[in-house]
Amino acid sequence: LADLKDFKKVNEIYGK
Repeated sequence: LADLKDFKKVNEIYGK
């Protein structure tokens, strides 16, 4: 799975 850093980036991209 992606790291927390990647997760944060994805979260910003998805904007959930």
